[in-house]
Amino acid sequence: MGSRSPDRPDWRDQHAFTPKRRPGLLVVGSGMLVDDRGRVLMAKRSLSGTRPDLWEMPGGKIDRVDGGDLRETVRREWREELDLDILVGRYVATSELRVEVDIDVHLFEVNIVYPRSKMKLMVHSEARFVDLKHAVIRMPCAPATYDHYRAAMAALASRGRATR
Repeated sequence: MGSRSPDRPDWRDQHAFTPKRRPGLLVVGSGMLVDDRGRVLMAKRSLSGTRPDLWEMPGGKIDRVDGGDLRETVRREWREELDLDILVGRYVATSELRVEVDIDVHLFEVNIVYPRSKMKLMVHSEARFVDLKHAVIRMPCAPATYDHYRAAMAALASRGRATR
C-alpha cells in the first residue's frame, strides 16, 4: 500500500472523542487514509449488507466495547473490516444523515501504524486508493461520503496532499 508509517507529530493518537448520544441516534465513525499521492482509500460495500455496492471511507457503528470513544470505534472497525492497525488522528467532519434512521457519521484522518500484512477485505468486495474528486463524481458513494467531501478536501489541502 502507498501509505507511510506515521512520522509527524500530528499522527499520534488524539484524546478520546465522545460523541453526543440520544435515543434512536446511530453513531458511526469513519477513517480517511491518504496515500503518498494524495488519494483516499475507498472501500466498496458488499452486496449482502445495507446500502450494497456503494463506496465509502471505512468505518462502523460505535459499540459498548469501545467505551464510548469514537476513535476506538474507528480503530476496531478498520481491524475488523480491513485487518489493519491504524492511528486515528484529527477529527475532520460530522455528517448528520436523516434517512430511515438518524445517523451521525464522524470522519477522522487515519494512518497505518505499520503494515503488519497486506490489507484483507473482510466485509467489502473491493478497496482502492482514488482521487476523492473522481470518486464523488464517477463512483456511487454512501451518502456520508458526499456530505464529507468539502471537509475531506480541506483536510487534504491542509496536509499539502490535495489531489488535482
